[in-house]
Amino acid sequence: MLLNILADLLLYFKYLVSGDTSNLVRFKELKSLYKSFRPAKYRYLTKEKKITNLFLSRVYTFYSYINEFKPILDTTLFDQDEKKSQLYLNYFIETNLTDDIRNKREKFTKDSMWKKIIESENPTNTLKEIEEEFILYKNFLTKSNMPKIEQEYYLLYKLNMLSTFNFEYLFSKFDSDFIGTKSPNYIPINGDEILNELKDIYFLIGSLPPKIDLTHAFVKLIRNPDQNKAISKKAQTGIDKIYKMINDELSPQIILNMCKYISENTKLKIKIDTKELSILDKYKKEMENRFYKNKDYILEKYSEKSLQHDIKSLFSNITLLNINGATEELSNILEQNNIDPISGIQALRVTKTFIFEIYEMHIRDILNSVIVEGFYIEKDFQNDFSNKFFSANELKDYLLNMEESLSNSPKNSFSYLTTLLKSLNSKSVQSNMNKVIYLIEQINEKIKNVNEKCASVLYRIGADIFKIINDYKQQKPVYISNIKIIKGNQNKEFIQQLVNSYNDIAKYIKIIKNFVTIDVSK
Repeated sequence: MLLNILADLLLYFKYLVSGDTSNLVRFKELKSLYKSFRPAKYRYLTKEKKITNLFLSRVYTFYSYINEFKPILDTTLFDQDEKKSQLYLNYFIETNLTDDIRNKREKFTKDSMWKKIIESENPTNTLKEIEEEFILYKNFLTKSNMPKIEQEYYLLYKLNMLSTFNFEYLFSKFDSDFIGTKSPNYIPINGDEILNELKDIYFLIGSLPPKIDLTHAFVKLIRNPDQNKAISKKAQTGIDKIYKMINDELSPQIILNMCKYISENTKLKIKIDTKELSILDKYKKEMENRFYKNKDYILEKYSEKSLQHDIKSLFSNITLLNINGATEELSNILEQNNIDPISGIQALRVTKTFIFEIYEMHIRDILNSVIVEGFYIEKDFQNDFSNKFFSANELKDYLLNMEESLSNSPKNSFSYLTTLLKSLNSKSVQSNMNKVIYLIEQINEKIKNVNEKCASVLYRIGADIFKIINDYKQQKPVYISNIKIIKGNQNKEFIQQLVNSYNDIAKYIKIIKNFVTIDVSK
């Protein structure tokens, strides 16, 4: 002790004699800072910047109080599974809504919106009215209307930040064998070994908002009615205790003084985050995304329903062929996980059915007769028409290959998508969800490309069929000289078959244009 006093005096006189006023001022300020650790309850540092056992003991007690509420936060609002976390957030907010407000939310589900659209005489206006009502509902959810829930969540959010601090790592600095089941053994360490951790603790403690009673909030989050009151009371007791310690033994100021003294920087400042997180904004954003997904789903479903007349006119009693791998089970899994459905499946079924059941079964032979038996006046038209015919004849194999790829390829396929969806319950939830979303985008793009290619080929050959039919109507044909007698006595029936082929292609194009853009430039 005497040696320390003597060393301080020598240092003081050194600065005084040399005229080193900046170091002299800092010397005095550090001595003043050290005085804050002299009272018995604040003896957290020695003059040599050694961390005392008292500080370690206090922080461990603080840590044990945090563990009274940490498990509830970890498994509910702040679960690592984002889907689970979002479900708890929705539940937490919705339990604070009045019955009439909460019931309004049911109007914006897929089933409710679809029912209203089907029953409406003017679906477009009805959907607009639903959207306007949704906007009014969403705008009600504001901090001014629901101040309590914002306060509760913000405190829970900040407490969770505090509870996720790596106290175990801090304790391991004193006790390398610390495993968390009992208080760590004390081995003296220098303050600079935990300076960064002290700064983090200061930030986390200093940014805590004023304490409010969270007992009822915890009751909402604990689903077991037999235990929720007892567990909630214990959790709130833990919060009360950490606030008591913050107000008394581990105040932000005493932690900041430790940081200043250890770093010998008496001007040290650590910025405290005072920006409040609006949980209602986050909830409304998620709710808005879900509503517009539902709206898109309803529009697509209604569009498909509106096309049923055209589809029935084209295919008569033919049932649309299924796409391998695009099962009802897969659609249900996507819906259960609130993931957008795969787009273009209906269009692909229409394309596949048209090529397999109409083009291959009827149109192909008729066009083959035109190719083989026609006497062409314009050789360029003959070559062009033949090339389009051969391209159309390749569509069946092209579709089969693409369907196999969509169904079973190692990536960008329905089978791989199913595998990823089954892994959504693993620990890497967000990573897997991102992969699922990306994979669906790739599958959607493949389906779109298939539909566009088939539609473009059929559109172009349909345009030539239209020219040939018009050529038949002319007094003097310009493309095929024998078009009026190509089948002899059966020519009229043949031309009618050609007209029917054109009409079928035109009906297909009318349907498919609702799903893709057709390239008519080639």
